[in-house]
Amino acid sequence: MLRIRLVCLIIACLVVLVGPAHADETITVFPESGRYSLEIPTEWVSSQADDANPHLFLGENISVAPDEAVLESVMDGKALGDGLTVTLIPIAQQMMFGENPVPLEDLSVRDRLDIGLAVTAAAETFMLGEYQAAKARTASLRPPFADLPFAGVTAVLVDDFVYRIMYGSTSEDGLTALEAIAATFTPHHADATQLDLAALNQRPALNIDDAITMPLAPDWLVIHTPYAYSSITTNTGYVSFNVETSEPEQYLIIPDEQSAFLETYYSSMRTGESVAQNLTGLVIEVTAYPYDYKLRRADVEVTTERRENILRGIIENIGRNNEGTITTRLINGVPVLTADVTTDSRVGQRDITAFHLVMIDVNYKFYVFAFAARAEQWQDQYAALVEAVDAGLNVNSFPPMAGGVPIGTQNGQQAPDFEATLADGTTVNLSDYRGKVVLLNFWASWCEPCVDEMPTLIEIAEDQPEAVVLAINFEEDEATVKAFMEEHGLPFPVVMDISGDINELYGIYAYPTNIVVDAAGIVYGRADHMSIRRKVLNAVNHTNDAGEE
Repeated sequence: MLRIRLVCLIIACLVVLVGPAHADETITVFPESGRYSLEIPTEWVSSQADDANPHLFLGENISVAPDEAVLESVMDGKALGDGLTVTLIPIAQQMMFGENPVPLEDLSVRDRLDIGLAVTAAAETFMLGEYQAAKARTASLRPPFADLPFAGVTAVLVDDFVYRIMYGSTSEDGLTALEAIAATFTPHHADATQLDLAALNQRPALNIDDAITMPLAPDWLVIHTPYAYSSITTNTGYVSFNVETSEPEQYLIIPDEQSAFLETYYSSMRTGESVAQNLTGLVIEVTAYPYDYKLRRADVEVTTERRENILRGIIENIGRNNEGTITTRLINGVPVLTADVTTDSRVGQRDITAFHLVMIDVNYKFYVFAFAARAEQWQDQYAALVEAVDAGLNVNSFPPMAGGVPIGTQNGQQAPDFEATLADGTTVNLSDYRGKVVLLNFWASWCEPCVDEMPTLIEIAEDQPEAVVLAINFEEDEATVKAFMEEHGLPFPVVMDISGDINELYGIYAYPTNIVVDAAGIVYGRADHMSIRRKVLNAVNHTNDAGEE
């Protein structure tokens, strides 16, 4: 599912010779953010993980390996040879994931380094330039190096962040060489509190669904979550969604006061408080609301009035005493609604937050950009930067159409077709099942809820002759899948999605996920364990009713 793409920064071209003494031996590589660098052998390759896992910091991670085949195996989670990965970890994650969360200031240097090491092996502490660091060799390291006989990890503490550098090798000499690469780790991050208009677009722009691009600066942190969870624009701290519709998707861009914001962000996941109550700097939230999430179906006509009502609903949701005039403009012919709002975001107290809201209606989604900061800081510190980012938003493309119906995974859209290999070696396309209702079940054998759901799927396959269960396994090998099929007596076809491409095509981030496609190939809706039978039966009845008409 992960694809290799060589990283290239505008300001550094990402592959730069590092000095006369090493010019014929090493090159310097950067992640997209440019926040740090590594020196690697000239023949090695590097790549940025293009993943959509929850809370992934986009532009911060990097993987390196001797060749592209090994690099791809590292990025796919099971290294076939020597490799190294770097991951950014905010110490503030302890606020959410620790059993007994403590304030950041109460964590010692060693506590912080241990968060990065995440191993029980004895660790050696040392100084890496001006930064505190620790390293350990271990026989039990997490993926992608879990299956290699020699492995290690180095942690480097930079302010309130720790960089975890993991590496694995087939030999002890290889492990020593990888430790030497880890020792070349050099932070280059700028002072994130100094917001700079000139820095915009010195980093590859954020590309959202191939539909919209947003300018970024190198020192900004970007979090991608496949579902809206802790939101600036909801006073509950959550966005709840109906499992039968497509899910909202969210990015958080944090230009400054990053540690303080992340502590608030992760704390909000525990308490349910709105992040907007405790802002210490500027934050930009981008949420993509599919049509069917807001309007129940995607095949609807959206009028100017309807767009304005949706934006007004968002304004009303962010707090009390909020007022804002909605204005409309076009970007490449696409409707863009804008509103500036000052709101009392904490009930019973005068806690004033300023918002600049931009809503773009394209790709059968409402993309809402919410720029938020303390009202007293807005004009002097942030207004010019927000205006520049707004002016840099661009609409790139539109979704393909199939017979006048948009292709996508929302209710009412044409389900994306795909070619797949079944466990028995047969090659099929989703369109081969046209004329029958298809239940797409995305699953994996390690997923306990998936296993619990199998008897229900078997019953549907046996009781509904007008429906087909198509179980799409996520990235497991043939032996594992066939053993599971035999153990559970699965009577329906099982797709071997070893590459993860079908899961990626359908935007699947959680397992199990069930999507019902009607006999015409149109997405009928999503279903959880309790609603699968009803959803499939309704789709069958819908097909029969349409045939009678």
